[in-house]
Amino acid sequence: MRPIVLDMNGFASFREPTQVDFTDADFFALVGPTGSGKSTVIYAMTFALYGSVPRWGRKGMVSLALAPTMARGTVKLVFEVEGQRYAVARELRRAGGQAGQVSQRAASLERLLDPAGTAQPGEPTEVLATDLTGVTDAVERLLGLSYEDFCQCVVLPQGQFANFLHAKTSDRQEILLRLLGAEHYRKMMERANQRASVAAQRADSLTETLTTLADATPEAEKAARAAEKTLTSLSEQVEAALPQIQTTETELAAARTELVRLEGEQTALAAVRIPDNVAALDADLGASRSALEKAQAAERLAEQADSISRAALAEGPQRAPLELARERRSERDEHVARLPLLRDDAARLSVLSDDAEIRVNDASSALEELRAQRDEATRSSEVAAERVADLSREYAALIAISVPDGTDKLDERRRAAGSHGTTSTRALNVKKQL
Repeated sequence: MRPIVLDMNGFASFREPTQVDFTDADFFALVGPTGSGKSTVIYAMTFALYGSVPRWGRKGMVSLALAPTMARGTVKLVFEVEGQRYAVARELRRAGGQAGQVSQRAASLERLLDPAGTAQPGEPTEVLATDLTGVTDAVERLLGLSYEDFCQCVVLPQGQFANFLHAKTSDRQEILLRLLGAEHYRKMMERANQRASVAAQRADSLTETLTTLADATPEAEKAARAAEKTLTSLSEQVEAALPQIQTTETELAAARTELVRLEGEQTALAAVRIPDNVAALDADLGASRSALEKAQAAERLAEQADSISRAALAEGPQRAPLELARERRSERDEHVARLPLLRDDAARLSVLSDDAEIRVNDASSALEELRAQRDEATRSSEVAAERVADLSREYAALIAISVPDGTDKLDERRRAAGSHGTTSTRALNVKKQL
């Protein structure tokens, strides 16, 4: 980090605006009488970067940063890191008059877009942080130093240097180690001792492991790998056969379900019977038809007799014919009187005949349909029985495939052999390294 320009206004002993320009200085020294503000310039740089000064004794103390009787103070430092310039600024405020509490109110860190800029008003910049904590964290990332490291490596506090000069011989080493940050080397030594102790313990553990694994010979490893290969092959065969077994079981269950359905249909068809009164209906139909034919024949005879009588009556008034005609008429009247009864009987028998014929036709159709269903069910039952027999034979063949005895033990031996081989390999590698 190289300082470029330092601006102070109301900071510590610098009540008036003051600027220290380091632009053209490769090396510089601050000289002057005691109390002229030499140390304050260094403190202002440190305060601008980290918001604190080591001389104040506490990192969070800022009351001494503001000049007495001043209500506001500012510090701005333009510095350069790896050819890039940055500007960091902090503001102090006093609350409640001259005796009020002093605190930081604002802070900012900006990157100058002009590599030769000095953060004058109007110069283009890029804001990197605008709050107290963010500015301090960004400065630590830019410089690669924390506040404590900066105070030990860059700014040597006057108080600690005086303590070093006046300290006893036994205390100077501790002060020097603290000033130079040498306690890091002490921590490194402690950490190295811890790691050495852990490594020794691990070496002892590995030695015991090698002793317990004395039987882990190349022949044993080769035998374990062969057993693992055999077990893997057997596992692959079992996994290949499982889907076929599951598919066959599914088909067998479907065939059994279909067989149960067909057996139910066959049972229902076997229960079908021809109605008991079909024969009686056939007899009634035949009798009705015969009676109807007789009545129609009698009607025709009566009509013929009537025609003959009328013809005879027309031929002449002979008595005999007239008597005969009277008898014929009387017979015709009797026949005519009986004709409504015969017609009623014929109509009733015709209705019965039609009803019986319809019922016979329906029964015949139902019987034929049931016979067809029975034949179809018989054929389906035979096909299902053949399918069940085929599936049973396939299922018996698949069931015959059995996992060899001791497979579970081979699995355990495979895992143990794999773990044993890995441990042996690691132990052998460690032994080779040792």
